[in-house]
Amino acid sequence: MEPPDDLSDSEYLPAPHNRLSASEFSAQQPAQPAEPAKPPLKQSTLSFSRPPPCEYLAKLNPAQREAVTASAEGGLAIHAGPGSGKTAVLTTRVAYLVQTGGIKPEELVVVTFTNKAANEMKVRLSKIVGAETVDKLVMGTFHSVCGRADLRKYAKLVSLASNFLITDRDDCLGIIKRLLQALPVPANLKREMKPQTWLESISKCKSRMMSPSQYRADRSAAVDQDKVEWVAKMYEAYEDALAGSNALDFDDLLVRGYQLFRNHPRVIAKIKSVLIDEFQDTNLVQYDIVKLIAAPSGSLTVVGDPDQSIYGWRNAEVENLEKMLKGESILSARAAVEGD
Repeated sequence: MEPPDDLSDSEYLPAPHNRLSASEFSAQQPAQPAEPAKPPLKQSTLSFSRPPPCEYLAKLNPAQREAVTASAEGGLAIHAGPGSGKTAVLTTRVAYLVQTGGIKPEELVVVTFTNKAANEMKVRLSKIVGAETVDKLVMGTFHSVCGRADLRKYAKLVSLASNFLITDRDDCLGIIKRLLQALPVPANLKREMKPQTWLESISKCKSRMMSPSQYRADRSAAVDQDKVEWVAKMYEAYEDALAGSNALDFDDLLVRGYQLFRNHPRVIAKIKSVLIDEFQDTNLVQYDIVKLIAAPSGSLTVVGDPDQSIYGWRNAEVENLEKMLKGESILSARAAVEGD
């Protein structure tokens, strides 16, 4: 099945560096073809089957070019406001890194938040670097990057069978409904919490990588301890039901992916650069995954706008981007891409 469409350990983080002013960055500013950006290497040293960097960089305004051509060493956060042309900037940066950064496409990870966005980027990139190169990129949603490739290939390393099933939301709700019938859940909680509410509570725990026992401990000061206990019990029963069916839900794909990357770093040792779109929509486990997969190279580009978070209902932590834009996290450079 398809995924939904749509660490704080300082030793993993490159040090902060310089910053570009937000006022310098406007997608509405026309390009200046009279002064095209120079490629970082002499033209004679490059061999392209597609347009060389100087050609597609000329379509960007100066500030956009500065973001696209920023060094792959360290981190870069691009603050992209509405109408800023961020997709063009991110797409062009991918092409630039592949063509001039000495990075093979299979060593580059590009994460988007929807399959639609991933497909759009693939189409744009194909026009620059060719479809054959695009096919080698590790590109897709967090769920697809973690789930379809690495988790099945290395399933035994995280105590999974390689033929595990992936349950969709309807399947998950069906499990919750059956558990509500089978367990002696108090009538008042059944009235208060619909199946979707139980599932959202469990999903929030998983997005923060909290087990049922950790949830109990975290909520030990809550007034309604009966409710806390029943959420934990439902969480435990839900996990047992999934395990009994050799199944994972979408949250499990991320949690198991994180466990794989953390405990077996050789799996991600070949990654040379990581690029993340809509970073403001990442939740805690996704943020920790980013830190792990970017750690081998220290090369990370994130694009986002803290004012544009739309995935709060998926437990997004918009503070992830805000921390990075303030230089408190993975970055060594910051830029802003904003419309008028």
